[in-house]
Order: sequence, then structure tokens, then C-alpha cells
Amino acid sequence: MASTIAQLLHTHPTNYVHETGYTTSTKKEWAKKYKPIRNVTIHTSGQRGEVVADFGAFLPEEADDQRRTSVLAYPPNQQSWRMDTEADARHWFYHEVSDVVMPAFASYPPVVQVSEAKPFSEENIVQVADDSFTFKPPGGSQMPLVIGEFKRNIVDYNEWQTGKIATSLQISLSRELRGYAVKYNCPQVFCFDGYTLLMLQFKARKPEAIADEDCDIDCWLFRRRNLGGTTLRYALYRLLAQGLRRVQGQLSRNPALLNSQECKFRNFYTGEPIWKIDGVLHRHPWGMYRAVDPKDGSIYWMYNGQPVWGEDGLLILDGPPLYTS
Repeated sequence: MASTIAQLLHTHPTNYVHETGYTTSTKKEWAKKYKPIRNVTIHTSGQRGEVVADFGAFLPEEADDQRRTSVLAYPPNQQSWRMDTEADARHWFYHEVSDVVMPAFASYPPVVQVSEAKPFSEENIVQVADDSFTFKPPGGSQMPLVIGEFKRNIVDYNEWQTGKIATSLQISLSRELRGYAVKYNCPQVFCFDGYTLLMLQFKARKPEAIADEDCDIDCWLFRRRNLGGTTLRYALYRLLAQGLRRVQGQLSRNPALLNSQECKFRNFYTGEPIWKIDGVLHRHPWGMYRAVDPKDGSIYWMYNGQPVWGEDGLLILDGPPLYTS
């Protein structure tokens, strides 16, 4: 029976999984040149099976989120799983998680999930991430919202959850994930190892800052079996929505202009313009804030509950339309 995507996002997978305990490693020589991850802020808490996420590090949900998640969709078919290899982890994730999330991005706007696509760059880069979720603006090239890697029983939940990434295996994994984020210019990254979903957000003001050892990083961890906590489906949805906002910022006017004053910079990892007023940085200059038009996905400015209009009689936009009504 059909449900709304919103309902499915908050429903945990129910199909049986037989876990073999098989483990892989990560020893990519190219990743050794990247700094290991150090400065992490953890946004998940709770006991086993009841881990809940705080998504306050992401931009808030907007009217377009309501539009795309109100679409009708169907839950995965019933079947049993044997979780052994990386391919098994990927297959399970597609069927039980991303295939449920992606109908939300069928049209508002259309997002494509691709496997082993090279970085969308003019440079000749050999290394490829397992998964990329991309958006192609009209007349433009594919832009990554999120990139993902698949492993088997490699993520040490306790090390990442405490922010103390110390063992050689976890350090190698952190180098690899940072390396992919650098190569794809994509600060929203995940790794799923068949049992644990690790999500990262590199809080880079500029793309090149992803490579910096002192770059602050937001971190979320979820077990596959987490019936009393946040679902993997909703977690992936929020990561994709954040990547979409970032990409929309990259497509926006830069520098942004309000009250005849240009913004100081536009935050790369969020897409938000930041103003410096009287020596203080502001996301909401002069009490103004951004909102999303669900009809076309454009971002416009609001003040005191009302849209802000320009001298030309048009809404002052901060993000271009992403789709048609």
C-alpha cells in the first residue's frame, strides 16, 4: 500500500538480515597524503538501538522538503538478506534506504544516484567513490550533493562516537573519506559498512579547506538496527537536502547583495551568504532570513514574516529555481 515519502523516511527497514561478520579493510595508497580526521563534533546520542540524531548542524527543513516528501511511494518488497561482502552492504543500502529516499528527488529537483562516477572535474582524477548523488542544473554540469563509500564491518562506532579516532584502521578510513571529499569538492560524505552508517560534513568555508587538518567536521553515526532511534532513511534524506542547499548556493549570485551591501563570503559547505556588519558576522543580516518557494525551489529573502522586494518590484532571490511547478 502506498504511503507518503515522509512516512517511509521515518520507518525502519524490517526485512531479516543474516550477518556473517565478514570484515574488509582500507589501505589505499593515494589516501595517505590526506590528513586524518581530528576535529569532529558528534551529533548522535543514546544507547544501542535508540540512537537519535540532532540535525541542527544542517540548514532547517523548508517548504520544498514538505512538497517532495508528501509524494506517494511504496515500501521495499519483503525479502531476506545475507550480509557478507561489500556488494551485499551496497545492495542492502540501495534496496532498504536510498531506493526509499530517492523518489523524493525524482522531480523537486531531479537528483541522480550514480555508481563509481569519476569526480566531476576538468582534472584527470583516477580515484572514484562508490556512490555519487548528483544534480545537473539547466545548461550546467553534474554537481555532487553527497558522495558515499561502502565497506564491511570497518567503522568503529565507539572511536567515532567519542571523537577519538586513534587506531590505524580508523585513521586510514578517515584519510580516505577526506580524500574523496577533496577530489569531488563535496563536503557531505557517508560510509556504510553493512552495520554502521557514518555521515560527515566538512565545515569548509572554501573548497580547499576540506583538506586542512584543522577543518571542523560534523559527525553522525547510526546502527543498522536502531528501532528506537533515527532511521537511516531520514538521515540520508537530510544529508542530501543539505547537499542540495550547498549546490544551490554555488549556483547563486556571489557576492550576494542586500541593502546595497555585498556579503563578506558565501559558506561553501552550506551555500549560505554571510555578511560582516560592524565587525560581526551575520547569517541573518538586518533581521532578514531566507525561505524556499516550493513551486520552483528558489530561495528568497524574508523580513518579519514578509517577502523582501527589490526596487524593480521583484522578489530578492538568493538561490535560483531548481525545477518547474
